Amino acid sequence: MDETRQVHQGDVYYARIPQRRGSIQAGDRPVVIVSANWLNRASPKYRVALLTSQLKATGMPTHVVLPMLKGLPKQSMVLAEQTAELLPEDLLSYRCTLSDELYKEVDRAMRHSIRRKRRKHKNRRKGSGHRSYKKRTGLMKK
Repeated sequence: MDETRQVHQGDVYYARIPQRRGSIQAGDRPVVIVSANWLNRASPKYRVALLTSQLKATGMPTHVVLPMLKGLPKQSMVLAEQTAELLPEDLLSYRCTLSDELYKEVDRAMRHSIRRKRRKHKNRRKGSGHRSYKKRTGLMKK
């Protein structure tokens, strides 16, 4: 990566995704920077959302279909539910920057993804001993 270029929110890079557990595909692939600019300057890592050229489930609120962009070989889609933290050396090459309007859509999808994760986590904490669980399932004593 060009060491003189500042990394900004909305920039699209090709990045090396390290091997991890979970559903994130490792290897070289495009990503969009979603961390705030002040954080990009201060932190040793960047938060990114992964892109794919497999345009499936385009109606999901966490997916944003991008138009053909100069710098990307195919039409792509942002997967806001698939994020990663990358080191500067993981960013291989700058490709383009999303317009403000397009990044607003990505930001909306990221916010939706975060809300879903919070709800899922909140529901998981309740467990089977929680009063509302017992009420819903008919286990509550009358």
